Amino acid sequence: IGREKLDALRHQVTEALKEDPNRKFIVWCRFRPELERVHHSLKDLLPTFRLYAQKQSERDESVARFSQRGETGAALLAAHVMSGGFGLNFISTDCVFYMSNDRSLLGRMQSEDRNHRRGQTKHVVYTDMIATGPKGQQTCDHQIVKALRAHEELANWTVSAWRRAILQEE
Repeated sequence: IGREKLDALRHQVTEALKEDPNRKFIVWCRFRPELERVHHSLKDLLPTFRLYAQKQSERDESVARFSQRGETGAALLAAHVMSGGFGLNFISTDCVFYMSNDRSLLGRMQSEDRNHRRGQTKHVVYTDMIATGPKGQQTCDHQIVKALRAHEELANWTVSAWRRAILQEE
């Protein structure tokens, strides 16, 4: 990820912390080097934790330390979707950033669902950090987000079509 994305992320995190100094953040990254850059770029601003394909004990420790902060302190979890996007509960987090995406709609939907579990009382905000070229050209970020939206539209249409077909049979 470029410096521009990191600067934009830092700015948004700083502004969010002004509103609520105990706010917690999740930053989803597609690649481990991105995750490391996010961690190192923001660790002076607030406690940051990493979640990726690491030893199970390290993974559990990162999740526990991030979750222990509870409602009493700001924290940021830089995570890889395939390591943290399935089966975990992050209801104390209401601010989610996607530094990069892959084309997996399932991974995206599952990672979004980590914040929507029983006990969530806040409105969750999702932000895609999308880079542009030096002259404003679209980048692969644009294409991937566009593909994810198309996949979601197709999935919603398919579910609706099946629902209509089942209801017509009855």
